[in-house]
Amino acid sequence: AVRRVTHTKNWNSPVHTRRGTFYADEEDAASYQEWVNLIERVAPAGTEIYIYPREVQFYYFTATRNPTRYDDLLPNFNSPAQVEEAMAKLWITKPEYIFNCMPFERVLMGLTGPDDPRNFTARDPLGDALRTGRTPYHLASTVANMEIWTLKK
Repeated sequence: AVRRVTHTKNWNSPVHTRRGTFYADEEDAASYQEWVNLIERVAPAGTEIYIYPREVQFYYFTATRNPTRYDDLLPNFNSPAQVEEAMAKLWITKPEYIFNCMPFERVLMGLTGPDDPRNFTARDPLGDALRTGRTPYHLASTVANMEIWTLKK
C-alpha cells in the first residue's frame, strides 16, 4: 500500500481571546491576534457584528453574535437568494461593524478540492454591495488584510 504524506502546519502559536487561548500556525497567528484584538476592542461581548466570508470561529472566540443565519457567505456555495437574504438582514439590523476577514481571492483559492478547477470569475456580492456606497456602511480601515466596515454616521 502506498502511504501519502501531506505537509502539516505547526499549530503552536497562541492567540489570546475573551474565551481563552487557541493555537494557530505562526504565519496566521499574528493576523488572527490582530483581528481578535480589534474586534474585542470595538465590540463588547454579546454584540452583533458580521464576519465574512467564512471565519465563523471568531464569533465564538470574541463572544460576539452573527445577526444572520449564515455562517459562510460565498458565491457558488450560497444561492443568490441566500446572499440577498443575508444582506437584507444586515441592512435592517445594522450591526455596527462588518469585518471581511480574508481577501476574497484567497477564499476562492481555498474553496475547491485539489483537482477542481479554480473559479477566478466569482464575485463577492456583499463586498460589491458595500463598495457601491449605497449601503449604510463605509470602509473605515484595513488591519492585517481584514476590512473593517462601520455604519455611516
